[in-house]
Amino acid sequence: MILKTATFEVRPDGIDTCLVATRTFVAEIEATQPATLVYRSLQDAAEPTRFLNIMLFPDGDAEEIHRSSDATRRFTEFIYPLTVAPPRFTGWTQVAAVDRTTS
Repeated sequence: MILKTATFEVRPDGIDTCLVATRTFVAEIEATQPATLVYRSLQDAAEPTRFLNIMLFPDGDAEEIHRSSDATRRFTEFIYPLTVAPPRFTGWTQVAAVDRTTS
């Protein structure tokens, strides 16, 4: 499994645009990338200009499909001009987990 996060901050005037673009992007991932196991986009409750995206892929092939997809290209072309600094991507190794969100 490959677990990654992307964190970024947008300018205050870009929040609403970012929310629309993110929802569109995640819906497209759900419809076109069945190998993307998890893609969650979170907005910081205390600092609404900050976002955290969580991604889980079964393998490098699925990650590459996501990274090179038209949906990702469109999203980054739309969002990056709104950011105050380049997004930060981090890879993670799971140590332990509880997940009661699935049936």
